[in-house]
Formats: sequence, C-alpha cells, structure tokens
Amino acid sequence: MSEKTTSGRGAVAGQVERPVRPPAPMRAVRLTLKLDADDMRELIYALRTLADHAERGELTSGVSGGPCSGYIYELLQDPTQTHEKYHAALRAYLDGLKAA
Repeated sequence: MSEKTTSGRGAVAGQVERPVRPPAPMRAVRLTLKLDADDMRELIYALRTLADHAERGELTSGVSGGPCSGYIYELLQDPTQTHEKYHAALRAYLDGLKAA
C-alpha cells in the first residue's frame, strides 16, 4: 500500500477502491439542515423558528444564528415528484443495490 502525505496532516493510507453508489431518489421536498445549539431548549426554539419560516414559504437556503443557536439549511423542492413516482424510483434503486 502506498502512502500519501498531505501537508500538515501526516501519512494517509493508500486509496481504497469502492464502487460509487448512484444517488438515492429524492422526495418532493428535502430539507438539509445542520443545527447547533447550546441546549435542548434552544434547539427546539430554532426548529420551531424554521418550521414557521417553512410554513410561510420563506425557507430556501441560507445561514442563520444567534447567541444560543445557529444553522445552515437548504430546502429543495421538486413539484413534479409524486408519492407514487418516488416509491417506484426507490424500489428500482433498492433493486439495483441488491443486484450489485
């Protein structure tokens, strides 16, 4: 196994070959969120604030924060996706993983 060195990071093991999975199907709405808070109460407050923004149609992508919590978020929407289309795509995706 060959070693690589990245400046300031020390030795890194050799490259491992792994097949790349195709992306899983996405539902009609996906929220990607990284939220940090000082305690559970602040986390709940931040989640409620996000829910209020989503309900008003004000949630897209961005960064927000204050003294007790902060988050990075991205809301993706595909108006053409339906429940039935998602589950058909999911079945095909899972069948493809089993076959591999």
